[in-house]
Amino acid sequence: MSFSFTLMKSLDDILNLEVAKKAVAVGFGVGIVWLVIGYIFWDSIFALASYFLSWIPFAILKANAAFLIGAFAWFLLVLSTYSILMVILNLASFNRKKSKSYEVISLVLMIIVSIFWTLFGFFNWDFVYKKLEQILMIFPFKTLEETIAALLTILVFYNLFIFSLYLIDLILGRKILKDLALKEFGCKSLNIKSNKKLLLILLKDFLIFLVALVISFPLFFIPFINIATQVLLWAWLIKRAYYLSSSTICLTEEESKILLNKGAMKWIISIITSFLNLIPIINLFAPFFAQNTLFYWSMSKALPHQK
Repeated sequence: MSFSFTLMKSLDDILNLEVAKKAVAVGFGVGIVWLVIGYIFWDSIFALASYFLSWIPFAILKANAAFLIGAFAWFLLVLSTYSILMVILNLASFNRKKSKSYEVISLVLMIIVSIFWTLFGFFNWDFVYKKLEQILMIFPFKTLEETIAALLTILVFYNLFIFSLYLIDLILGRKILKDLALKEFGCKSLNIKSNKKLLLILLKDFLIFLVALVISFPLFFIPFINIATQVLLWAWLIKRAYYLSSSTICLTEEESKILLNKGAMKWIISIITSFLNLIPIINLFAPFFAQNTLFYWSMSKALPHQK
């Protein structure tokens, strides 16, 4: 089973209507919860972010503000462009029966829009940066500091939102994988790792993730390095718990442990998933994508040994 085939199988599975409903329901539910929590604790996190920012020189602060505001503008551009194109697509397909190809087109469209605006920002960064810098020049230091503190506060709550998605989907995704294992490979779930053990592993790794997030805080003031840092931290967070969650559906505990320390593919899958966390709407499906892809990968490695 090739890696490209593994990816396509995984994408095909998560576009299932039932999976899509669960992903959207969990995503919007968790989103509302964190909006309420964010509203309650905004002042506390904002004050903490402002305290850290008081150590940062103005030149670095200004450069980072341009990048963060540019990233926020990218987010809004992706979402608005996708919305406009989806309206056009829906009008074009009005009165037609929407098949599964419609879901695939929607997903691919979001990815294309995200890539387009990413490439636009990357190849025109000097132009974008200068324009944002000109806007930022009119702000006094205090206002600039407050702007970045607000963006960093949003980043904190967004990290907690992403973690919550993975925490909940770790359990929901297991049920989907059990059905998939029986359908695709005819194997019944071994369920070596209980949900409780998997959640404890994820929570333990999350505590380490938080420490690493604080230690790497200075890196978040370096354009593009901050995105790479965030992606790598997310990838490390989900790699172990999600691999164990996926592999123990069909593999024995011994087979799962052998694969745990082999190959860079788990890192590649986790990094791809982490990039999906950056794309609006698509991020709701990222946990299911991670579980399915790691499941197919572990099965592809173990199949030659299966009787």
